[in-house]
Formats: sequence, C-alpha cells, structure tokens
Amino acid sequence: MSAAIIAVPLALQAASRHETALLHDLFWPDKLDPYMMFSLVFLGIVPVLLGYYHLGRLGFLLNVAVGFALAWVMAVCGIICFVRIGHYFGSVGVSTAVYATCVLLVYMLIARLHLKAARSESVHDAQRKLRLAPMRIQIFVCLLVIVWVMSTDVSIAQENGGNFNGAPESAKHALKRHGIVLTREALVSALRNPDAEVRELAAQVLAEDGEKEAIPSIVEALAAETVPANRVNIAFFLAQLGEETGSTALKRICDDFAISAWIRMLAAVNMRALHDDYCLASVVDVLQSSDDRGARMQALTLVTDFERPSEENAQKLLSLAVKALADKEAGVRMIASDTLGRLGNVAAIPALQTALANEDVDGCRLEMWRVIHQLQKKKEEHLR
Repeated sequence: MSAAIIAVPLALQAASRHETALLHDLFWPDKLDPYMMFSLVFLGIVPVLLGYYHLGRLGFLLNVAVGFALAWVMAVCGIICFVRIGHYFGSVGVSTAVYATCVLLVYMLIARLHLKAARSESVHDAQRKLRLAPMRIQIFVCLLVIVWVMSTDVSIAQENGGNFNGAPESAKHALKRHGIVLTREALVSALRNPDAEVRELAAQVLAEDGEKEAIPSIVEALAAETVPANRVNIAFFLAQLGEETGSTALKRICDDFAISAWIRMLAAVNMRALHDDYCLASVVDVLQSSDDRGARMQALTLVTDFERPSEENAQKLLSLAVKALADKEAGVRMIASDTLGRLGNVAAIPALQTALANEDVDGCRLEMWRVIHQLQKKKEEHLR
C-alpha cells in the first residue's frame, strides 16, 4: 500500500515528461502510459521499502540499486511484450495481458522473498546487531516519506495552475501566474508585455476565445515580435482566427532557408495543424541538408502527415526516410524506422533489413525489427 501511494504521483509526473514520450510513441500506446509508468515505479519502490522494513537504513541503501535495476528490467520486459509478442499476434490486448502477467509474477516473487526474510534467523540476527528502532518507529518514518512525496506532488501541481495529473498547464493558468487578468483589454495590452512568454500566451488565449476584434492588435504584435519561435506561434494563432496574415507569415518562414531549420520545422508543424501542405519543400530540404538533429527528427515525424503529396514528392519523402536509417544519430534512425512503418510501403523492407544488420543500438534494432515484421505481415496479407 505504501509503495502504491508513493508510486501514483511519481508515475503521473513521469508519464507527462518528454523524456518518456518516445517510449510510448514507439513501443506501447500512449493511453497505457500511466499504467506502464505506475508498474515501473511501483516495482522499483517495493524492494526499497521492504529493505528498510527488514534492515533499516542499510536495507534501504542496498535496495535502491535493486529497485532501479528492477524498474529497468520491467521496462525492457514491456518493450519486448509490445514490440515482439504484440506485433507477432497483432493485438495490443495480448501484449497488455502478457505484461500484466509479468508484473504479477515479479510481485509474487518479491512477496515470497519478503515472507522468507521475515522468518529468516539471519535477518533477525542482523536486526539485533544493527540495533534497529522498534517497528512502530520504522512505520512512522515510512509514513513521513509518503506524506513528503504527496505534498511535493501537490506543490508541483499548484505551480502548474492547480493541475494534479502532470499535464502541461493551460495558457490561461500561465497568464494568471504572471498576474495577467483574462479580459480582452488586458490580453491586448499583454501583447506588448516585455516578457516574451506573456506576449505569446496572450495571443494564444485571444485565439482560443475567438476574439476576432483583437486581430489588428495581434497583427501589430506579430510585426513587432523579435523572438523567432514567438513569431511562428503568433502567426499560427492569427491563422486560427482566419486572418490571412498569419498563414502568409508561416509560409514565408518555411521558404526562408536562412532561418534556422528548427524554426522552419515549427512553422511546418503549425501549417500541418492548419491542414496545409505548403511546407513540404522545407521538410524535404531539412531532411536533405540540415545538421540540426532535432530538426531532422521533427521533419521525419511530418513525412506521414502530408495529405495530398504528388507521386514525385511521396517517392522523395520515402527515399529520404530510408536514407535517414543510416543517420549518425540513433534517435533519428529510430524515428526513421517508425516513419517507414507508418508509411506502410513494403518496398522499404530491404533497406530496413540492411539497416538492422548494421545497427548496434538495441533500441533502434528493436524498432527496426518491429517495422520489418509489420511490413512483412502487410506484404503477406496483400499476396493472399
């Protein structure tokens, strides 16, 4: 129970972080992410608490490493369940059932070791030699740890505008945190605020509220904006309000190869959110020539988003995704594999097999293997 109480807030925080996003994007469905994070955190904490229960601070310290190791083992187990077993049977349900069985078996093993230690004379002798505090004091300390963890999560949530599930705070909550009143007049005034974050948030809230009367003020803010990312986002908010100035600004950013690749890809993402394929050429250029790893990764995620590419552009995007399998960055190679899987073109199978034979990063190998299996299955179904 103590481990579960501690694991819930920690798992919710972990599930919302960008560092874990790649796991659920590539290995398991994002709707399962809170449950996966809970199982990893829970099984990592249980040995630590049981170590403290049996051997006090010594047991706590010894089992911290065990907890981390067990959490990583379960993460690998989850990846195997969803990448290999799930794709072999073609069912997320089977993967979930197998992983849940693994969690249950590990928990039963821990429980058995706990009961065995509770009856062990060697453990009892160690407790006497260590002069451990009475059990009620140990329980009290555990409760203090639980209260501290929960209060920490509450304080984090309060900083995020009262959001207790680890999700990003809303633009309105962020503006309130900056002391901005959410009236139209105050928001228009905030477009000229010296804080770049406040200017962007004010434009976002005006767009979310559909304040078309504020369009001229937002256009002025766009013209005066000096922060590149802000310019992209303010232009997007204008486009959401139906103002042509916004989409025109986004197109100019995509076309300006003197602007950093990352900013151009941000504009491309916003154009795709507007269901416009205009920035396809910019995506192709970044994949062909950019040295910015983040921009290349973002460009790869956009490859499958274009709704109506010409046959020539579709083939070009496929070729660039295949070429990215040999990228020097492992993250790019992994996303390239996932992109080829989402494209679903079986012609990529030989290139994936070659990349798999040359790959030395386990995570990339797993993803390439998954996509090869997926495309081979699609090819077999097509031949039936």
